[in-house]
Amino acid sequence: MHTATAPWPAGALSHHPLRPPPQVRPVQPGDAPRLARYVEGLSPASQQLRFHGVVRGCTPDLLALLAGTDGRHQRVLVASLRVDGGECLVGEARYVVDASGRVAEFAISVADAWRGTGVATRLMERLLQQAADDGLHWLHGQVLGHNGRMLAFLQRMGFTLDVGGWEREEAAASPLVRVERSIPAAPRAPARWARQPAVAGQAARYGALWAWSHWLKAARARRWVGA
Repeated sequence: MHTATAPWPAGALSHHPLRPPPQVRPVQPGDAPRLARYVEGLSPASQQLRFHGVVRGCTPDLLALLAGTDGRHQRVLVASLRVDGGECLVGEARYVVDASGRVAEFAISVADAWRGTGVATRLMERLLQQAADDGLHWLHGQVLGHNGRMLAFLQRMGFTLDVGGWEREEAAASPLVRVERSIPAAPRAPARWARQPAVAGQAARYGALWAWSHWLKAARARRWVGA
């Protein structure tokens, strides 16, 4: 089914308490123009924080990277908002898995008008769950050192900051802070008796009682014990 792309940039659609919250979902092939509109709608400051540079139009290579069609092993999630029959993106999160298949580098961003509304939390929670489902052991990323809001958010989400590992690409560049966290293994369904410990205990207890009752009846039949 074709879905029309909303003509408004994400920054023009401000959060409103009566507006339905965005839906977090995997990226779709038809999202490429929406992603381009999303990136171009970010303020220059937000583009700098997300891409460590200002984006002047989405090149085909950047669009392929954002849409997850560049041939790399990655997961891409978007926060999608339905508006007047169209669809607009107000956030994105992703990770790219390295050659080991157990470690991935992540990135996340939210439209300027939707910061502080819970979109980043919902994106990151889904991304962490997906990482666990994919069997990843570790997520890491790099954040500009002056992006205190993002660093505080990632700490709340369980990431640690490697402040001793700051890097400077150029003398005038802001330091990059490495952030990382382990990924707990996805929980597996416990065994049937483990899910019902009370039932398991009753089965064991009643099984012993049945064995004792059976022995007692046999013993009485053979007059080993008195009635």
